Amino acid sequence: MNKKGQVLVLFVLLIPVFLTLFALVIDIGLLYNEDKHIESSIKEAIQYGLENINDIDIKNKIEVLISKNIKDTSSIIVNIDNEYIYVTVEKTYSGNFKSLFKNNIYGIHNSFYGYINDNKLVISKE
Repeated sequence: MNKKGQVLVLFVLLIPVFLTLFALVIDIGLLYNEDKHIESSIKEAIQYGLENINDIDIKNKIEVLISKNIKDTSSIIVNIDNEYIYVTVEKTYSGNFKSLFKNNIYGIHNSFYGYINDNKLVISKE
């Protein structure tokens, strides 16, 4: 029996598997990057809100700041209660490899709150 071509056949059969795994890793990496971008934008908006808590229309300014930094959000919820600022952002993220993965839409949900304690800004994830 001739064994010279067996490795080549195995390699050709495994190329699609490796490419699919590579595409999945890229998609998840981009999703993680988008999640961190959203978290950073929310923290920045809460910091701005806490520094300007006495502005008349601070809630609207926070919503505008978030919507400028994060494109295509599903919802932005800002609540201000007793000098606490609560922000929740939801977004659907479509992956880049729609032809490989049929359900390639991911939901991102981030909630943070912030307040001032002893003249220090405290921002935490809910």
